[in-house]
Parts: sequence; C-alpha cells; structure tokens
Amino acid sequence: MRTRLERVYLVLLGLVFVASALQAGHLLVQSHWLQRDFRVYFIAASMIRNHEGSHIYDQAADGADPQLTWADPNTLFAERARKLGLDDVELYVYPPLLADMLVPLASLRLASAVHAWLLFSAIFILAATLILARMIAPNRVRWFWPPLFVAVLLFRPTLDCLFLGQIAILLLLLQVAGLYFYLKSRTFPAALMFAVITVIKITPLIVVVPLLAFRDWKQLRAYVLALAALLIGICFVNGEGLLRQYVEHVVPSMSTGVVSLENRNLGTALQIAWQRSDQLPALRSINLLGKLLSLAVICYAGWLSRCTPKSDFARKTTVLMLFFLLGCCLAPVAWRHSYVLAAPALAVLVGKAWKGRMNAVEFISLWCFVLLVVGFGFTQWASDNGNPLFLDVAMLGPVAGIALTLALLYGRPRASLPLDEESLL
Repeated sequence: MRTRLERVYLVLLGLVFVASALQAGHLLVQSHWLQRDFRVYFIAASMIRNHEGSHIYDQAADGADPQLTWADPNTLFAERARKLGLDDVELYVYPPLLADMLVPLASLRLASAVHAWLLFSAIFILAATLILARMIAPNRVRWFWPPLFVAVLLFRPTLDCLFLGQIAILLLLLQVAGLYFYLKSRTFPAALMFAVITVIKITPLIVVVPLLAFRDWKQLRAYVLALAALLIGICFVNGEGLLRQYVEHVVPSMSTGVVSLENRNLGTALQIAWQRSDQLPALRSINLLGKLLSLAVICYAGWLSRCTPKSDFARKTTVLMLFFLLGCCLAPVAWRHSYVLAAPALAVLVGKAWKGRMNAVEFISLWCFVLLVVGFGFTQWASDNGNPLFLDVAMLGPVAGIALTLALLYGRPRASLPLDEESLL
C-alpha cells in the first residue's frame, strides 16, 4: 500500500516536472536559443586565440563580485565583444582551461559557433545518458536509455543549460564518464575525468572527501597527479600569471555570497532566513556561518561514508553520486543550471523510490528536493510576493538535498552488495 502511494506521489511530481519543462521550452523558443553564457566563453576563447588571454580577467579581478558585474566598455574584453557584435556582456569567471578548450570554436563566426555548441550540447546529453544507462541497467540499456534520456533532457536544470549555453552539460558528461570508469575500477581514466571537471568548476573537488573516507589511496594519488598535470598544462599554455590572477583575485571575490533566490545553496538559504528578504546584500557573519555549516555537513557526510566496503564499487559509485549532489547544495554559487550535476544521483534515487526502497525521510526529502529544484515558477512568484514564509519555502531545495544525502548515507546497509544490474538501484 505504501509503495503504491509513493508511486502516486512520484507520478504527481512527474507532472510538475513535465509542466516545468514545457515552461522552459517556451522560454527557449521565445529567446531563439540565446545562449548568453556561451557568448561569454566565446569572447574569452577569442581573446586567447588572438593572444590577448592575459586580459580576460582584467575587470573580474578588481575586487567586486564579477558575477554581478557587466563588462566595462573600456576594457579589452568589452572591445572584443563589440567586434563580435555584442554590446552588453557579463564577465568571464571560469578558470582559463574552459577558454582554452573552446579556442577551436573561436575560429568560427559567433552565430555558427552558437549553433555548433547547441549541437555539441545535445550530443553530450546523449552520451551522458547512454553511459549512465549502462551503469544503472547494463543488461537492459536498450529499453532503459530512451526514457532516461527524455527525463534528463526535460530536467529543468538541463533546459536552463541549453538556454544559457552552459558548460555544465559537458561537465555532466565528464562526471558520468568518471563515475563509469570508477565503477569499472579504471583508476586513471576516472581520475582524469574528475580532475578536468574540478579544474573547470572547482566545486567537484568535494570528490576528495568520499575517496578519503573509502581510504582509496590509489584513486586519490591518480586524481592529485591528474590535477597537477592539468594545472601545469594551463600554466604552460597561458602563463603562470593568469592562473594566479584567477586563484588570488577572481575566486575570493566570488565567495562573498549572492543573495538571490536563483542562487540555491545553503548559504543563501541562511541569508534569506535571517534577513527575511532576498533584496539585501549578504551579511559577512551569516556568510561565515554558512561556510562553517557547509564544512560540518561535508565532514559528517564523509564520516558516514567511512564504512563503505572497499570491494563494493557499486555502493562507492553511488556514494560519489550523492557527494556530487551535495556539492550542488553547498557550492558558494549554485544557480539552478548547476544542479544538472545532480542528475545521475537523482536517476538512481528515483529508481529506488519507485521500487519502494526508501524510508519516509528519504522519500520526502527526495520529493521536496526535485520539486523545489524544478521550481515551475514558484521561486519567481515568491520573490515577487516578498512574503518571508514563501521565500523560506523557495530556499528549502538545498536543505532538502542535504537532508536526502545525509539520510541515505546514514541509513544504507553496511554489507557489500553484489555487483550486478540491480546494484545501483
């Protein structure tokens, strides 16, 4: 009876999921696939291609939060944008590696590059879901992959990525590939995949915590070596000064906290709960409290993972998925599109819920997390309404994600599971 009721709730959640996807699809059509973020990446890649890479962080490193700043018309970045036909652009806030990777696309016209990136994004989603299907149901990929592809494609963060031209879809592919390699005990390919997404996004550095808990020293060594190799490569291509500028100036300026309902992390939830508004600047004391609580959550999650059997790569892979989900909830900057990295964990967890293999706390946390991440206009409505209670509810998404992760890590059986087609579900 309980399983039937849970399935009814999952179906209702699926209807909200589809409605949100239709809403996002309408925005995509109206915007003519604007891909605003990709245009910023393209400008940075174009500057590197034209030997102006040392100036991609000129304004982003001046102390103000670059995520909230538009390019100064007097900077080389804005000048390059105008040459490409763009008047108002945001600043480039990613590490140099992303711009380096997109240099080949910078040889195209901007319009052609935008279309090419959209095509690549679709291919990334296809590949990521195919690999994920092979992980979850290796003997039933043919029937399992199509619905999984549709679900990931219609996931609101995925559609946000397509709308913005976000790099997060490529990161999803690299993350899933790394998880697959780890499941198959292929140490160095897994380390390389995790290292690349860490150098681009930084937040996936959280993968170190479960690896320490597993005492998987071989994988940790490979990960550190891959990170070191990538950083040396970045310095060789761009010069040491550019990477140092990013680490010493850009990263600290982005860690002060952005109080916005669109920044869905624990720190912002605390800021809004304390100030009763999403229109005020971040308080340093609450920002510090958020960081301390985030650190405590990460440490506790690591402690809960310490008993994972060393030979049970299926369970260890599932734990890695949960930590990537946790990283989305705790990241200093967590726009909705970044939650696409939670898709692998959600694919596994929804399967568990459908089979009735979750307790009440896990199921309610999962349901609330997906509902609040999908949103369907509630977040914007809460912001427009300004009611503190609605603002608090709108920010419960990351809190539900944290509760879900900790409940699953606390409640999972310690015994090793057989590595078969059902091992992840």
